[in-house]
Amino acid sequence: MVACLAVLAPGVMATSACGNLLSAEDAFYTVAVDSITGPDTVLSKSTYTQRLWGPVGSNGCASINRLFIRPGASATEIQVQGRHTTGNCTQMPVYMAGEPVTLTAPAATGDHVIRILRPGVSLTKTVVVK
Repeated sequence: MVACLAVLAPGVMATSACGNLLSAEDAFYTVAVDSITGPDTVLSKSTYTQRLWGPVGSNGCASINRLFIRPGASATEIQVQGRHTTGNCTQMPVYMAGEPVTLTAPAATGDHVIRILRPGVSLTKTVVVK
């Protein structure tokens, strides 16, 4: 297994297990995260963890490929990219069971929206920055 690391902005990194090298039969998609848990109030410029939950795929050929995190002054966008490979896979569904996402709170105080990009309507959570 190969570990992936994506640096998306200065000081922001996302890691995930990427599986084997890519093949022509790999398919990538946006995972339909169904919930997010974690603190509702954080301190300005602090690091905190939110956890993502939901189905990744219908069988063992599905996995999380990488997390894209785009921090902003009033909102942070997160997109979970799934990967479906072909081959001999289990028939058990794959779920995110609290996939950790480490974020840094903005300097500005007030409401900060965490927006999870997914098929259809985005999932949002508002965190109060103090």
